[in-house]
Amino acid sequence: MKLHVLDDVAWQEWRRTYSEHFPSAFGRVDTSTDDAPKVALPQPGEIVAAIAPRGWGPNAWLADERTQTHLPRRFVLVGTTVDEGRIWDVLRAVAAVRETIGRDARLTISGRGPAAAIALYSGLFASDVSDFELIDLAADPHQGPVLIGIQQVLAMPEAVALAFPRVVELHSGEPAAWDWPREVAQLYGEPAPLRLARE
Repeated sequence: MKLHVLDDVAWQEWRRTYSEHFPSAFGRVDTSTDDAPKVALPQPGEIVAAIAPRGWGPNAWLADERTQTHLPRRFVLVGTTVDEGRIWDVLRAVAAVRETIGRDARLTISGRGPAAAIALYSGLFASDVSDFELIDLAADPHQGPVLIGIQQVLAMPEAVALAFPRVVELHSGEPAAWDWPREVAQLYGEPAPLRLARE
């Protein structure tokens, strides 16, 4: 089973794909003149689930641009961040999925771009996540996620290595940024838990 973490872009792709099959859940979307990308439908027998954490997709805050800018700052005033809340949302989704599929089934958590970082950190806190599929994960800590004090102790390549020995499939256009976790993965023998696919 695969749990997809959806940001705004991924949510729109899911809506375009699934709206004709599940209009009550995704609303009706006119895709007749739309050449925008869609997600691949699952194979027969494949189980997928998705969550758009707070502030993304259907859970986006309906506010003007100025309020959208101030919202993340308001979270910090009470000692947390929006991304910490997103990680919590994904952890609750993992727990719900586990109640449905049982403890023995393999669970892959997946995300792209900003959602890949949320998926990674969520999976680090959920020992029952079996594998990770991270697409376009930014190695630069300044590209997120925003977690209070995290940059003082942990860079993104180190966070990837924390997921081992679980399998991490990493799709990246900057393979050199992941040299350190690649070296750590070799310590686990073959097959190494890091699979690096170049985009």
